[in-house]
Amino acid sequence: MHRFQAEQAPRVEPAGHYGGLELSDVVPWPVGDNFSVSLSYCPPGGGGHRHHHDHEAQLFLVVRGQLSFDTGDEAFTLTERQGVLFAPGEPHATRNDGAEESVSVVVTVRRPA
Repeated sequence: MHRFQAEQAPRVEPAGHYGGLELSDVVPWPVGDNFSVSLSYCPPGGGGHRHHHDHEAQLFLVVRGQLSFDTGDEAFTLTERQGVLFAPGEPHATRNDGAEESVSVVVTVRRPA
């Protein structure tokens, strides 16, 4: 068993993100083995450039505020208690177009190659 306190996990601005978006790894890769759980803190105007993950599925669940997504084919905005799952290879970009900080739970799962 592993217990975590999200407030104690350090925040970092990962590569490929902008505008002050920060991630806090609640369950980092070495602990989760084939998955990670992060909290994403995204100020207004912040986000992540369009990218994809070759071997990982990624779930976003908005817990506060709103977060907009652009897949290249579709653009949409999620609000509190809404989520989206991207399969490996599916492109996605994020941006907080709202007036307040967005907080999302991000679960990333590695699938066998």
